[in-house]
Amino acid sequence: MKYLQRIWSIFRHKPKAASDIWKDSRFVINYAFTADGTDYYCFDDMVNKPYERALTAIDFYSELQMNCDHDYLVLHVKAIREVLNSAKINIFEINKINEQMAERIAMIRSPELIYKLASVVYFDKKENPTAYDFKYNQEKIKRWKEAFPSGSFFSQEPIKVLVPFLVDSEQNLETYQSLWEKVHQYHLDVLSSALSGSSSSKEKNKAVK
Repeated sequence: MKYLQRIWSIFRHKPKAASDIWKDSRFVINYAFTADGTDYYCFDDMVNKPYERALTAIDFYSELQMNCDHDYLVLHVKAIREVLNSAKINIFEINKINEQMAERIAMIRSPELIYKLASVVYFDKKENPTAYDFKYNQEKIKRWKEAFPSGSFFSQEPIKVLVPFLVDSEQNLETYQSLWEKVHQYHLDVLSSALSGSSSSKEKNKAVK
């Protein structure tokens, strides 16, 4: 219990003000790139960074490795559960959903998840480098998409350093993004179909009874 209390005392500690972190000798902050007139920065050491931003970066990197964010995983689990709870279990549907997950893990990385990871690694002067504001960063990603149309955001040198596999990609970045969006939508449609199909089956069974 004392150990947990010590951990809690560390994590509830009030983070430094944004102005203070720029002066903290433990952290070296470098210029990264400019988008639509706004300069973005990053910590010189990707590992040595304030804990809240570091934890968020770990979460987003894990999503990138899995090629699935939390919402998609929840939808996947819900679809499998619905099929298993149906009156007549469709093993072919379960296999289809499972193979889709295998395909997703093996395919090219999601541009949306790359945006999310970049948003925590790169920050502007309006942000507190010790923390991560989800609402502000949603707007920041939106601005990046507008400033770098057709996937050109991924051609920025800092992004290639952050996600090295982009350098080796033989695909046009616009094609890369377009392909992912189509596959992602197809995957969502399959899960939605499984959910709606299972629900319809349950309703029919109730009607028969």
